[in-house]
Amino acid sequence: ALLPTTSRLLAIKGRALGMMWVVLYLIALQQAMSTGAWWLYAAAILLGQAIILTSMFALQVAVFFSIFLSLYLLSPAPGLVAVGSIALGLLLPGLGTRPALRFMWNHKRWYLRNYHKGTTASDRNRLRDVLALPVMLFTAPRRFIRLSTTKITPIIGVLSAPLAFVITVFVLADPRLRALITGREDLNFLFGVTVASLLLFALTSFPLLSSFGQAERYFEYSAYAAGTLGAGLLAYWNPPARDSMFWIFLFGHLGVIFYQFTAIRLNEIWRAEAQIPVALEEAIRWCDASLEKGRILTVPCKLGFLFSSRLNRKKKPRLLFYHKFMQRPGERAFQYYEHDTGGMIEKNRVWMESKEVFRRPPAELAREYGATHFIIERKYIDGLVRTWGAHPEALLGAPIFENAGYVMYAVREAPRPAADAGDASR
Repeated sequence: ALLPTTSRLLAIKGRALGMMWVVLYLIALQQAMSTGAWWLYAAAILLGQAIILTSMFALQVAVFFSIFLSLYLLSPAPGLVAVGSIALGLLLPGLGTRPALRFMWNHKRWYLRNYHKGTTASDRNRLRDVLALPVMLFTAPRRFIRLSTTKITPIIGVLSAPLAFVITVFVLADPRLRALITGREDLNFLFGVTVASLLLFALTSFPLLSSFGQAERYFEYSAYAAGTLGAGLLAYWNPPARDSMFWIFLFGHLGVIFYQFTAIRLNEIWRAEAQIPVALEEAIRWCDASLEKGRILTVPCKLGFLFSSRLNRKKKPRLLFYHKFMQRPGERAFQYYEHDTGGMIEKNRVWMESKEVFRRPPAELAREYGATHFIIERKYIDGLVRTWGAHPEALLGAPIFENAGYVMYAVREAPRPAADAGDASR
């Protein structure tokens, strides 16, 4: 609750378990390096294996932190423990390490090849947004709040981990604090973890490295180190300075949490006001009432997740939807998804390729996946006309359902799906 990163203020999700394993991994590693106890090294390796099976992002954090700590502390131990955790999983196939690592590798390769097609990080840190931000505070406060909490990473960093930035500045500016930290193994380790998150935040703010996740998420895993280090440093300041810094840290941190939480709720309210869910709800209800079974492709592709979650609540789904990022036998880096998509969308009055729009014509898609229906959001139709060279109605016939937001077509003669088509549906 005291961690002001956006995703953790929204809800506790599965990633929180990975964060817990990483914190325990780092604590075990620190104690092992301090005492030299073999069983603590073994515990760190086992915790590393738990990280691999829990969260791919947590694995990235553990590996990157370990590499940095080896360099910062001039010790091979952190790097060797990370390698040992991965090696243990590879040597024991039953643990499921190989499929997890394969999925992670495929996702990175896919992202690097498709970054330019409009990923969520592609419009971060745009120079025109940064320059216009001061003016937006007075002329467009809604846009200011959205950009400052989701798009401008220097501001996001300060809002996500104020304590990490304050501690690092104090340590770099005060030779006595630097001497205190480097003279104590425990404080030096914690400072290394804190600096590692700052460095990874800076690196992953660059577009090409954003495939390694949202930059600010690395602060979640170093929060324990920054908090412990802050408390440790307060104990060494003289009483007047200690009291002042305590209140500065406390109210500054609470102020950031209040701003972040308020900004999140305001963004949610504004999005809800701007949305018109009636058309989508109508389309979902119509499918539920009118379709007994089928294989459905949606534009945008991500729409399939929503329809599937609403319509397939039984153990055996009656409607299969095209999904991205499905592992298919004999295929690497989600090649089916990359091959299928890349159609045109208009964004900021510029036409560009999109990973959410099918590039291949509907006849080919229907033949490969045995598709029986297409659901298309109306705002994507102009892009499909540019991509397919004809209106969807000319290729698929008259719609069987339509409303203000969505159009649904039935494939005239639904072919049998290819042998492996089911791996891209569920």
